[in-house]
Amino acid sequence: MKKGATSIFRTNLSEGAAQCAFTLAAVPTEQEAGAVDVVAQGIVAALSKDTFNDVQWLDLPCGPAVSCVTWREYQLGPEVTATAQPADFVTAEMQIHVPFPTGPFTAVFTLVTASIDHWSQSST
Repeated sequence: MKKGATSIFRTNLSEGAAQCAFTLAAVPTEQEAGAVDVVAQGIVAALSKDTFNDVQWLDLPCGPAVSCVTWREYQLGPEVTATAQPADFVTAEMQIHVPFPTGPFTAVFTLVTASIDHWSQSST
């Protein structure tokens, strides 16, 4: 390769391609400055109501945060599958909720994917 040349990485897509959707939102939470523990506790309480959610408290350098991992399985009808056979469709979603230390918002980072072949479902 010549000096300064850029290499191009190409992959063989015969085994499929992974895809995911990432979003970031600033959600109004109306907390007072410094009330991040109260907001995080409320997020834990709200997310824990869904038994499919794996909710964890996180202690980050910026303050408390909450992670939530959810697995969902959908049944696809034969009319929407490539094989014309019914199929299971599994998605995974990971969210991190980080209350702003100065209020009145919470940052919500969300990653959703159906490309879960190498993602272990075991909790740590």
